[in-house]
Amino acid sequence: MRRKGIPERIQEHDYVLKSTLDENKEVRLRPLTEKDWNLLNRWNTDPGLLYFTEEDEVERYNPEEVKMICRLVSKNAYIFIIEFEGEAIGECWLQKMNLGACPSII
Repeated sequence: MRRKGIPERIQEHDYVLKSTLDENKEVRLRPLTEKDWNLLNRWNTDPGLLYFTEEDEVERYNPEEVKMICRLVSKNAYIFIIEFEGEAIGECWLQKMNLGACPSII
């Protein structure tokens, strides 16, 4: 079911952010895509993980809620998957209004 004002797909971008930590370990932020739903659903149905990211009142998000949230957020922010040493470990977003604070990606 499509809700009014929510895009049918994530509004994707091409920004990739990388940083090398001690011992040459790399943290990389890559764009979230429509291919990442299984990964996001795994994280958003884990009550233990959600306890620390969403506080104790959220036990799980269903797949449609995850899609709705990400698609809506992508209208005004760049959503990333966080990777450490090539393994996806989280998600984050950078609001478009804050791009000026990150001149290296503009």
